[in-house]
Amino acid sequence: LVLFSSLFRITVNAGQGTFTKVTYGNRYYKIYIPSTYDGATEVPLMVMLHGGDQDPDRFATGTRMNEVAEENNFIVIYPDQPTTANQNKFWNWFEPAHQRRGSGEPAIIAGIIQQVKSNYKIDDEKVYVAGLSAGGAMSVIMGATYPDIIKGVGVASGLEYKAATT
Repeated sequence: LVLFSSLFRITVNAGQGTFTKVTYGNRYYKIYIPSTYDGATEVPLMVMLHGGDQDPDRFATGTRMNEVAEENNFIVIYPDQPTTANQNKFWNWFEPAHQRRGSGEPAIIAGIIQQVKSNYKIDDEKVYVAGLSAGGAMSVIMGATYPDIIKGVGVASGLEYKAATT
């Protein structure tokens, strides 16, 4: 949160947008639409990738990113890493199949971004990804493999691109 507090104002009692679960293939993500979103103006998109043993709800609560989005009028998505993909809910950043464009989890996350962009007015120059731990490592992968889509990356306790291959 400190990382983003210098970029955005934070008001604890901001208005209430909507926070809903959406299906993408055999995965799901949560999306926060601020009450200030009018559907006519392009807004930024923030992709938040949770750490191990977390889920979108816990990550949203811990980061308070929905409150920041409400105050600053941007959409937030929280892709979920299910236990069927990793028993501890870690993003598989350490496997080569998940370290390149068009493959594995990066392709899934990019697909989720495209789905959101097809349903909402998103500013293509303001699509960002941030993550914690394994989510931070996957954020780096997204920035490295989809620089045409991802315009900024935030990492907390993550690793550099291709830090491991097993």
